[in-house]
Amino acid sequence: MTTTTLSALPLALAFANHLREAMTDEEMETILERNGTKEYASACASHDFCDANMLMAAAFEATFEREPFTTIDVESGEANEATLKADTDVWNQAWDWAKAGRFDNELITQVADDEVLDRATHDALDEAARQIQDHLGVTTGDFAGLYFTGSTFDQFKAMLRQYLEAQRIDHEDKVEDDEEA
Repeated sequence: MTTTTLSALPLALAFANHLREAMTDEEMETILERNGTKEYASACASHDFCDANMLMAAAFEATFEREPFTTIDVESGEANEATLKADTDVWNQAWDWAKAGRFDNELITQVADDEVLDRATHDALDEAARQIQDHLGVTTGDFAGLYFTGSTFDQFKAMLRQYLEAQRIDHEDKVEDDEEA
């Protein structure tokens, strides 16, 4: 698997599993309570109970079948800045989704899906509007910004959600078939 195809969702799920396995129920409850406070808005309380970076590293290795690249790998020539950035980005995204999903796999998937669908909807509508505007010689996006807000945005996002769910089922079926073969 190349660095450019790394997905943060399976890493977030694996990290949450590793963390839940390493913590007692009481520790997890405390982590969740602390993570809900202002003090932990930009940090994770899991570090109060364990070396959570080691758990994320283990989840990374289990998920992607290699260790994450570090600055040492860049200095040695084993990796470049782009691969280091890709690994760092997927690590950080996975951590954000795991924390936002309260280290619960179903909630993590919902958080990740919602974020990806928001971004995909914006990107798709922006590109469609740009192409139409280019075609018509329109030089501003003011009208598109008004047109694609509210229910129009929500309807398009709902259509993409249906696609996401259908694609997820198709992908899971293919993975299952590959495992059986």
